[in-house]
Amino acid sequence: MHGRFLVRRRALLGTAALVALPLTAGFGAPHRGRATDGFDAFLDGVRADGRRAGVSPSTLNRALAGLRPNPRVLELDRFQPEGPGMTWEEYREKIVSPTRVENGRRAFAESRRLLDEVSARYRVSPRVVVAIWGMETNYGTNTGGFGVIEALATLAWDGRLSAYFRSELLAALKVLDAGHIPP
Repeated sequence: MHGRFLVRRRALLGTAALVALPLTAGFGAPHRGRATDGFDAFLDGVRADGRRAGVSPSTLNRALAGLRPNPRVLELDRFQPEGPGMTWEEYREKIVSPTRVENGRRAFAESRRLLDEVSARYRVSPRVVVAIWGMETNYGTNTGGFGVIEALATLAWDGRLSAYFRSELLAALKVLDAGHIPP
């Protein structure tokens, strides 16, 4: 039980830290896409931005070593299961089930102390954290099949929303560097 709580705690702290960080963190110029730079040059820029943001060279080397763009990440990014132009009512009807709501209530109750700590530290409502946690991972049961650093680096390099994903990549590197979650 303690091990499961620790993993959940780390995942929740990492999620909360990423949610709480500003979207425009001023981490250098965004990459403009494949046509202008190679992926290795892009990673060199991320390393430089990471060092300027206080991420240790050892974390940067460990997290970025051997990364390559992942075409499947790009494919999934372009096809969101919710579909384009869906209204909130349509989304809620399709995605927010009674089971998910009940699981959210349970996750909220089980994690209340931690959620209060996260709220005090990052000024993010516990309900918002739980809602995002539920929608993005179904409360930790769906963590995806990709490494976070690999996926964010791919999306930041690609050019579509590159500034956003680059700031998220650097935020994730800070979370790793602080030891909140292992790579």
